[in-house]
Order: sequence, then structure tokens, then C-alpha cells
Amino acid sequence: MQFPHTYFEDEIREGFYITGAMKRAWAAQLEVLEEIDKVCKKHNIRWFADCGTLLGAVRHRGYIPWDDDMDICMLRPDYIKFNQVAEQELPKSFVVLNMHKEELYLEYMTRVTNGHRLNFDSNYLEKYHDCPYATGIDIFVLDYIAEDEEEEKERKALATLIMAAGDEIKEDNSNIGEYEDVLKQIEELCLVEFDYTQCIRQQLFQAGEKVFSLYASKGGSHVALMPYWVYFDNHLYPAEYFDSTVMVPFEITKLPAPASYDGVLQIEYGDYMKIVKSGGVHDYPFFTGQEEHLKALVSPYPFEYHFSKDDLDLSHRQKKEKPYEAAIQLAGLMEEAHNMLLKVVAGRQYTEAVQLLSVCQEGAVQIGNLLEERLGEGTEPVKLLEQYCELLYQIDELTGQAVEQGVGIDVDDLAGVLTEIADGFKECVERCVPKKRVLFLTYKASNWKAFDSVWRREKEEAGTEVTVLPIPYYLRDAQGAIKESYYEGNQYPDYLDVQDYQTYDIEKVHPDIIFIQSPYDSYNYTTSVAPQYYSSVIKNYTDKLIYIPWFKVDVPSEENQKARKVMDYYCRMPGVVHADLTIVQSEAMRQAYIDYLTEFAGEDTRGIWETKIRGDGSPLDDAERYEREQEREEYLRNMPSNWKNMICRADGSRKKIILYGTNVATLMQHGGAAIDKIHRSLKIFEESKEDVVLLWRPHPLFGQAVEKACPERIEEYRSIVRNYQEQTWGIYDNTQDSDCAVYVCDAYYGDSDSLAHKCEVLKKPVMIENVDI
Repeated sequence: MQFPHTYFEDEIREGFYITGAMKRAWAAQLEVLEEIDKVCKKHNIRWFADCGTLLGAVRHRGYIPWDDDMDICMLRPDYIKFNQVAEQELPKSFVVLNMHKEELYLEYMTRVTNGHRLNFDSNYLEKYHDCPYATGIDIFVLDYIAEDEEEEKERKALATLIMAAGDEIKEDNSNIGEYEDVLKQIEELCLVEFDYTQCIRQQLFQAGEKVFSLYASKGGSHVALMPYWVYFDNHLYPAEYFDSTVMVPFEITKLPAPASYDGVLQIEYGDYMKIVKSGGVHDYPFFTGQEEHLKALVSPYPFEYHFSKDDLDLSHRQKKEKPYEAAIQLAGLMEEAHNMLLKVVAGRQYTEAVQLLSVCQEGAVQIGNLLEERLGEGTEPVKLLEQYCELLYQIDELTGQAVEQGVGIDVDDLAGVLTEIADGFKECVERCVPKKRVLFLTYKASNWKAFDSVWRREKEEAGTEVTVLPIPYYLRDAQGAIKESYYEGNQYPDYLDVQDYQTYDIEKVHPDIIFIQSPYDSYNYTTSVAPQYYSSVIKNYTDKLIYIPWFKVDVPSEENQKARKVMDYYCRMPGVVHADLTIVQSEAMRQAYIDYLTEFAGEDTRGIWETKIRGDGSPLDDAERYEREQEREEYLRNMPSNWKNMICRADGSRKKIILYGTNVATLMQHGGAAIDKIHRSLKIFEESKEDVVLLWRPHPLFGQAVEKACPERIEEYRSIVRNYQEQTWGIYDNTQDSDCAVYVCDAYYGDSDSLAHKCEVLKKPVMIENVDI
């Protein structure tokens, strides 16, 4: 599978920080799934996205940002067929885990992985996008329920008995004596004989699976995920929900989902459009155990920063004279020296005059060298000082002639010349020599918006020279070595005058302030800037290093422990330690940083973080609001003229735009009732056409789904669409770009899907329709 290189960079989705390592694991899972899909297609085996994977596909068009695994499901007949052929058909390196093949793998599902353990083989890493961890897919199985209610109760009771025993008996059989009666009862009921020389727990799981699959050949009107159905009376679905599939977008590919995915998700999650980020972190990310094993093998581990108080030491910070202050001081000394010079010349004290001229010249040369070093050759202040030195030489010559000839020097003429050049130099310093020099060090053009408002503020400050320096960044392999380099200097906004990193010498310029966005130095899993731009280095070449994160994330809380876990990947970083100041998005996030860093570095460091961390707010707030407004205006400008005619009134004002989304899942679940609902909804919106424009965007496969779900009404549906288009009071959107509809609308109405979720993320009102009303 081909992924853009940017896919493997750290990313923020819906307030959650996703590491490049997690993105690599996602990509590896998709590779494993592709191999599973090949086998399924070859053997005509049906499978469906399930659980969090299905929810992610429908709501997020990809992984749920805070999820780390992939789940699919099969009906029992397909599940049996898959397990019969999987080992022979899948790549030889793959491992098929189920209760029949692995004694210690006791789960009522199959797991397919691309290996047993860590793997740094070059071919493996190339195939699995530099993810060295064993990565896999969970395959759940749906079993048919007995049509007779009493029969199902008996089956559930037997399954409960077996599952309870399987949960309690130890894998080494050491406590089977306590369950002797139960085991005999199970043997009698299931007509089996346990082999007590082998693992009884495994045999119980196998017996349980046989009970689950009693009706695999008979079929039925309902199916269930049996462990949940037996223990909790849930995860029961109408079998017709799985009669057909629809392909749903997922990351860079598409996955088969039950065509009635809306019904499936309602059963599993209730209001599945409601975001829930709570949950434990004991196993997030899933490769934590493998990574811990790797850390034990590799020391030091290249992706984990360890705090040292030496990193707080600024004794190596270079102290450089500031050009403006030095030049202004020289201008003041000039004035004093010139006054003294005029006095001694008026008194014909030429020896003292020569000494003063020498002092002036030494000062001018010293400051001239400083300005030339810090501002560059040929700048106006440097040229003036060169002229000044030439004038001093001429005055020295004139003084010598006056001594030889025993004559005086015209003090008034001399005063005029000295005053003119001194005043000119001072004016030039005020005009040309920056009082403050600020450097914005940036590596990703897409991250500039987190700097933009700060850059504008610095630009407005009188006497401040502001430099924007895009630098290259690199992709790293699984072991941290550099793979590829990227430079985005030509992708920044046109209003920025970006500098060439190849000619800009940070050490020589020694900016008063350097702003950075990368806190990682060498500790990010997948990306790095060049070592000369690490915070540990550049902190020595500035008076103040300020770190502003390129992102905004959810503030950790008791309910959102994963948000606390991922702080390992952006807060536990050397840039936060080396920076004189870190500016975060809020006071709540400031406290989260302080608490985390104190736990990380020791309680005695709390005062340091309280000084270093400020919660002034993120520049992204204004930038993202402005970006959304600009994107909406651009879509409105570029939309088809017939759309504009419907949206704009005669006086130029705009009507409210309601995005109406209708999807296949609702149709497949409710059949003709979904078409009736479309009828009623269009009629209601037509009554408000003077104030509201409806932007109807049906799923691209909606028409085909009507033919399948209720073929007797296909002509009726086509007539609805045709009449709607002809009446021109609303927009019919069958374009490829759903973003246009999402950005231009003022609110969303319709079925639950990714369109509704996008609107919710953009903080637009969302109302999910009820087909029955």
C-alpha cells in the first residue's frame, strides 16, 4: 500500500495527539488486513468492519483517533471457512492465533498477526512501513440465535456454565479438583470427554465455541457476538443487517461495512455520534509490551528522553554585545569625545587631540566590526563608520599640519563636520540597526499558523527585525536513522519573506529571541530536524528560547487518561526543558504540563516549571477560526453559478444553508420508511425556501441501495430527485468533494455519518433525523 510520507508524521485529530509510531502501526495493520482480504476474496468469504473500526469508518472516515487496533467480524460459516484456509493462504510469516492452535491463546475469536515478535529485518520493515512490532487484526465471529426462545435460554445457560468454568480454571490444571462436579456436568451436557492430561481450560473454550455455533448451518433471524450475548444480553443484531455490504472510506482505503451499519452501531454504542474519550490506558498503545522489551535490549533507547539538571544549565549560553546598544553607546561617546576634541583643538593642545582621535577611531573600528559581523558587509551604518574613520584620519593629518605650521584650526568648521557625521550616524542607527532581533525557526509549512499571530505582533513592534527561517526536516527509520529529507520553504504564505537556511548563521546573528515549534530534538519516532537546530544547541545562541507547540490537544483529565498517556510524546521532550519559556493553550494545560514535568523530573523541579510554562493561549485559536472563514468564503466564491443564485437574495444577502445528508445505512435498515422521510423533509424545507437553502447530498450509492432494499420504489425515488433538481429551490450535490458542502453550510440535518461528524467538529449545529417522525 502506498502512503504519502506525511502520513507517518505526528498528527492531531480532534484534539488527540497521534504519534508517528502509532501511524506506522496503523499502516501495518492495514497491510495485514489487505492480506486477509485477498484470502477472503479468493475463497468467497464475507467480512465486515466491526466495533471501533466500523465506528471509525462511519464517523471519522478512518481510525478513531484515540484507538489503536483494528476489528473485523464474520458470520460463523465464513469464520469457519477462513480458519480452515488461513494458514495455507496467508504469507508464511503470518501467525493465525485461535483456541485450536495456541494453548495460551484463549479467546473466542481469531487474531491474525504478521509475526510473533519484534522484527527489524529490512524487508519486513519496508513492507510494514518501519513498524517493527508484531501487528494484527482481531476477527470476531457472529453466531445465529435459536429461533425458539426457550431453546436459546437453554443454550445460554449451558454456555454460561462453560464460560464461567473456563474463566476460573487455571491453565496448568492446578485447581481442577475444585471444579470436578462442574466439569462432569459439562461433559454430560455436551457429550464430550475431557483429556485431563491436557489443558482443561483450552478444552472448555473449545466446548464453549461448539455451543456458540450450534445453529451455524441452520441460520436464523438474529445473530450475536456470543460472549457478550451470553454474559450481558447485548450485541444482538437482526441477521438481515449483514445481508449486504457497502464500502466505506477508511484512511487511504475502503472497508466493507454492513449496509445497515447505522443499526449495528446503534446496538453497539447507542448514540454513536457522541464522542467518548474516556477509558483506560493500560494497553495503549497496543505495542507497549513489545517496546518495553526493545528498551531492555537497546540502551540507550533512542526515542526516550531522560531528564538531566544539566539541561537546565545556561553557562554555555554565549553572551554577545547587542549591535543597537553598542552603536547607540558609540554615538553618545562620539558626542562626548567631539566636545572634548573641539576644546583641545581650540586651545591648540594637539597632542591631546591626536589621542582623542585615536580613541574615536578605535571605538568606531570596534563597533564597525560588530555591526559588520551581525548585520553584514556594506550596510549603511558600517559605511558611515568607514567614512567617519576617514574623516578622523583627515583631522589627524590636519592636526599634524597645524603643529608643523604653528597655526590654528577653524573650530567652527570642524564642529560642523563632526556634528553632521555624529548626528547622521545616530539617525542611521535608529533607522537601520534593529533594537531586537527575533527568529522564527520553522520546519513544516502547515504548522506556520501556530506562529502567525505571534509573528504579526513582533513585526508591528518598532525597531524589531523579524526573520522567518524554514529548515529541512527528515523522516527516520525504525532505528532512528535518517531516511529522507524534506524542505517546505516554498510552501509558506506569500506575505512571508523567508530566509535561506544555508546562508543564515544563527550563532553569528545571535537573535535576541528564537521561537521554535519542534521540542523533540532526536526523540521523535519518525521525524527530526538537523542536529544543529536542536533546542540543546540553539539555546546557546540566543538570549531567550521560546517554544510554542504547533498543536492544540485535549487537556488530560481523570476521564480522559489517554490524553495524559500521550503527553509522553510531546511534553517529555528536551525542547520543553531547554526553552526559557513554553507557551501553551490554556491555564489548565499549563497545570497539566507542570504536574507532568514535576513527576518526570522530580518534585524539587516544580518551581522551575511554574516559571517556565505559561498558559497564554494558542495562536491556533485565531488562525483556525480565520482559516475556516476563509475556506468557507473560497468555497462560496467558487461554487457553481446556479448554486449561488439559490443562495443569494436580490439584495446580496445570503440565505441560511442547511446540509441534508441521507446515507445508505438508514435506507437499508428502514427501507421504504427512509424514502417517506425524504419526502416529508423536502416538503418542510421547501416551505422555508425564502430563508433557507437546502443542500441535499445523498450517499453516492443511495440510488443503487434503493434498487436493492426496495426495488418497487426506485422510480419513485428517481422522481423525487428529478423534481427536486427541476424546482431549483434547493441544491442537489453529487460532486466528489464533500468538504465544500461541510464548509459552506450553516447547519446539518439528516442521517448519522461522517458528514454530520465533520460539521460537529467545525462546531456547526447538527440534528440527526428520526425516520419515524
